[in-house]
Amino acid sequence: MTPTTRELLEGAARAAGIEGSWREGAQCFWTKKKTVWRPHQDMADCFEMETALGINIRWHKDCIEVWHGAPVSGHLEAFSDHNNRKAARMYASTLCAYEIGKGMR
Repeated sequence: MTPTTRELLEGAARAAGIEGSWREGAQCFWTKKKTVWRPHQDMADCFEMETALGINIRWHKDCIEVWHGAPVSGHLEAFSDHNNRKAARMYASTLCAYEIGKGMR
């Protein structure tokens, strides 16, 4: 089952150690530093999250693969399911972080 944007960002934030809360009216994750955190849409936030969690990336001809730990636990995102390669990377990495965060409850 695909997580909602709220579930995705809350789980990824938990994994990355980002403190904050979901803002229902704005539909965003608001950090304690009073900034919007959106690694699924912002490459700088995504890169910071990938680095903090040690997320690995492998580019393929038509998709991107990301994983944490063993590659068998990774995620594949087809470029055709997103606007571009960068969008596929940000979504796949955030989904990977979400999965890490789910295990931290």
